Amino acid sequence: MTNSQEKQPPQERNPVSKTFRCLEYILASPDVELGVRELAAEMNISPSSAHRILNGMVDEGYVTRNEATQRYGIGVGFMRLAYLSADRLPIRHIARFAMQKLVKERNETAMLGLYDATKRKMIFVAALESAHPLRYVVELNKLSPIHTGAMGLAVLAFLPEAERKAILSQKLEKLTNETITEAKALAPVIEQIRQQGHAMTSNQRVIGAVGIAAPFFGAAGNVIGGIGVILPKQRYEETDASDLTESVKSAATAITQSIGGSYRAVD
Repeated sequence: MTNSQEKQPPQERNPVSKTFRCLEYILASPDVELGVRELAAEMNISPSSAHRILNGMVDEGYVTRNEATQRYGIGVGFMRLAYLSADRLPIRHIARFAMQKLVKERNETAMLGLYDATKRKMIFVAALESAHPLRYVVELNKLSPIHTGAMGLAVLAFLPEAERKAILSQKLEKLTNETITEAKALAPVIEQIRQQGHAMTSNQRVIGAVGIAAPFFGAAGNVIGGIGVILPKQRYEETDASDLTESVKSAATAITQSIGGSYRAVD
């Protein structure tokens, strides 16, 4: 046994411990993303070991890699695992109060979504149904295109410009006849959402449905998800738009504040 091995704590030789410690450092870091050398220094391991651990977690979706900067941040795969293993993950638990208030105020189905930076898609992680006989049931834990529907567009509008461009440069899936799939046509929609702080769509993701959603933000000011309502178009009244959007935006603000987040312009 070499001197370096003798000095190395037992957990440092355990690949599982290294992986979890790596996640802990990324989660605890004041920065949204960390570089390989920063993480290696924090963990007292070689950069090659840090790089190997990070790439393994990227492959599984637990960590995301920024291709432009080659820095790493936490991925929604990690959050999805937490949701599947414990329904009381803090953000879902915190958001439930905002969702309950939203349903109580507006009696429409409330939904909570997170952005999967690895897949560049949305995933709905929680829903509370309204008391109306006619209502929409949201399918949970399934990836959904981010460019369509109120929830996706509310998040897309607040992503860093480079990330938005990368998403819109790809072929965009058409879910309904009213799904916007041209980047040029989406540009003014995104700008309007950024100006008003919420998104409203009709028939874009589900035929016959109106969706209203607003984003919420993490401690670093980055958008991490959205909260909104979905209701049948036949029940939607233009006169209700203002009250609905204010309730949704209030719910998003409550979640942001509860998790110690704040919006910070990224462009």
